[in-house]
Amino acid sequence: MKHGFKDGFIVFTILIWGGLWGVVEATVGYVLHLLPFSVGWLIWYPLASFFMFQVYRKTGRAACIMLVGILSASIKLFNLFLPVSIDRVLNPACSILFESITM
Repeated sequence: MKHGFKDGFIVFTILIWGGLWGVVEATVGYVLHLLPFSVGWLIWYPLASFFMFQVYRKTGRAACIMLVGILSASIKLFNLFLPVSIDRVLNPACSILFESITM
């Protein structure tokens, strides 16, 4: 029974941190892409590192970082329903995946 509780905690942790990362990327990222100058690179990697570190710290499993990246990139893809060019959604979503793979 102990493994069931631990596995549930891991899934919950992935859902919480992946959801937070995805919502932040989808909302703040959308606004940052509307600016006439590019400052996203100053914000996104430290923020992504924070979310990935939190997941690893709570679960102790490196594979969970990739799952959080997949969830976050999936949430970011909801920006395709907004009036924005496709590359401003797909490029960040791919970057999220690559960041989580390399971490």
